[in-house]
Amino acid sequence: MSSTLFSQEWAELAGAAVLNVMWQGVVVGAFAALALFVTRRHSPNVRYALSCISLLFVLALLPLNLAQHMASATPVQPLAISEPSDDGADLGIPSEKTTLIAPATTQLIVNGAGASRPSLSVEEWYALCLPWVGRIWCLGIVLFGLYDLTGILAIRRLRLQSRAVDSDIAALAQRVKERVGVAFRVQVRWLEEAASARVTGWFRVVILLPASIATRLAPDELEAILAHEFAHIRRWDLWANTLQRVVETLLFFHPVVWWLSSTIRTERELCCDEIALCVCPDRARYV
Repeated sequence: MSSTLFSQEWAELAGAAVLNVMWQGVVVGAFAALALFVTRRHSPNVRYALSCISLLFVLALLPLNLAQHMASATPVQPLAISEPSDDGADLGIPSEKTTLIAPATTQLIVNGAGASRPSLSVEEWYALCLPWVGRIWCLGIVLFGLYDLTGILAIRRLRLQSRAVDSDIAALAQRVKERVGVAFRVQVRWLEEAASARVTGWFRVVILLPASIATRLAPDELEAILAHEFAHIRRWDLWANTLQRVVETLLFFHPVVWWLSSTIRTERELCCDEIALCVCPDRARYV
């Protein structure tokens, strides 16, 4: 198989894998929906784990299908048709000559009365569309990758625009961090443009707080917000979300992937709420 990404061989393999993942992912999604329904009254940690495992199952289908098709790939043999020839016409004996035509092309049968109307079978239509499915999939990965890169650059710009919090807020954040159980260093900074608090950074973790809450929130309310964000850090949610974005980019075509991703994000927030309530036991105040 050619190493060129958009070669005909690779496009056919990719297209076949994508089509197989489509129906296989629906099966995984059906089992995931059943499991989530059964555990609807359980802890959000259980539903979060089930959703993550289901998403990883769908992701595993992609390399498995690619490997299977690569192992079973054989060169496509051209179709052979016979046409009458003039050789031996004087003896009244028909002879044949073989003409090679590529698969997935219109087969034109020539006879004495004229040509039949061009037509394609279902198998030929499948073979004709298969490479384009693979190419569209590769193009989609590139576009979604560029979108994610744009988001990363935007977050970097926001971090550069942020400013350090006051010493009393920094001391409060340190106390909350210790109570939640985060061991490594985390910066807390104000950001003018932020609409809500967020955690950024894979190696130098920073919590960006909206500057608008600096004067309108009581210390215990700010403590609740910080507890929720530190819960994300303790659970390694930022890194899990990055892997989730990779899966969404590779399997952008699958609705089951987007449904599972939405479920994971919902359950992730509920899991962090449970941790934050251990630090801020007043549920009404936390809400």
